[in-house]
Amino acid sequence: MKKKKNRAFTIVEMMVTLIISVISLFAILSIFDIGQNSYNKLKNESQVQADAFFAFELIKNFVRRTYGSITIENWSNPPWKSQVLVIENNAFGLYQSASNHPMRFVYRYPDGAMDVLLDNLSSGNLVFTQAGNLVNAQFSGKKGKESFYINTSAVKRN
Repeated sequence: MKKKKNRAFTIVEMMVTLIISVISLFAILSIFDIGQNSYNKLKNESQVQADAFFAFELIKNFVRRTYGSITIENWSNPPWKSQVLVIENNAFGLYQSASNHPMRFVYRYPDGAMDVLLDNLSSGNLVFTQAGNLVNAQFSGKKGKESFYINTSAVKRN
């Protein structure tokens, strides 16, 4: 009569399998974490770029459709941080209500009410130039960890 062989796993085989499984699981989780971080970074960057692009499209539309005055002013009021583009009493500029508050890129209506176009800026630089009917705008800054740079031009109607 033949003797039956035990075909069970030994404790060493089970430990090796468990260690390989744990290492594989950590590798998969690391890859997932890297992918998630990349996704979040790209999402934040694209949101900041989209918000800044929207703000500049609004400026371009105001410049294109105005028959009135366009001026670039340096308002001395402390909340305004850089040049202000004034189009028929509507204004675009960087605004910081107090030194410990974040900077904002805002649109100010003629009645003084404001809409925030880009909020929570940790830094920002806004430069407007005008040559005849051509208005150039450059906007660079940082929102959180995301840097941005927008450069655009618009031509005023005659």
